[in-house]
Amino acid sequence: FTYLVSDGVATREGTVTLNVQPEGELVTIRLEATDLNGNVIDTINAGESFLLRMFVADTSPEPVLGVFAAYADIEWQSSLAFVDGDFTFNPDYPNGPRGDISTPGRIDGLGSFSRLDEGTPDEFLLVSVPFEATGSGQLTFTSERAIDPTVEPTDPFFNVLLFDTLEIAVPPEQISYGFTTLTVVGPTAPVAIADEYDADNGIVQVAADN
Repeated sequence: FTYLVSDGVATREGTVTLNVQPEGELVTIRLEATDLNGNVIDTINAGESFLLRMFVADTSPEPVLGVFAAYADIEWQSSLAFVDGDFTFNPDYPNGPRGDISTPGRIDGLGSFSRLDEGTPDEFLLVSVPFEATGSGQLTFTSERAIDPTVEPTDPFFNVLLFDTLEIAVPPEQISYGFTTLTVVGPTAPVAIADEYDADNGIVQVAADN
């Protein structure tokens, strides 16, 4: 804003710029890898199936009604896992379900919004995604702000919203985007072992193939 200063003789104009910073974290998005029974895992064999689960929580200083809508882009190494089935959304959050898997190693705009008039400030499971592990190595899933390059960044489908401030999207700076890691163990090549046996009272040795 601008202001004027005068000493009765001369008047001068000044300018002040205010940079308003977010006050603190309002929403947390957490990722978790589990087996098909919902047990948390940190290791899986190539060829086995598992779930990536996305949790959200209202972490504002005085949470009241909880998260109304949440979306995030998910990335991982496409050589270590691929989406292997349909998403399962929380039955209380069936509206606007999204998740584009057309790009290997990425889900664009994963999330949905609530059918209820109010939620809970506690953490809850929003969506589960089935995967199959491939290859071997350290598999890392990361989440970040959901941005669709084909639409404006203000597309309401990608807004993260709280029930008590539905008219105002939560700024990305006030969202904690989580990650999780998983070790994929590749198949072990068979190892030939030398063998020997008694043939007509003699010892015959069979050498292992190298």
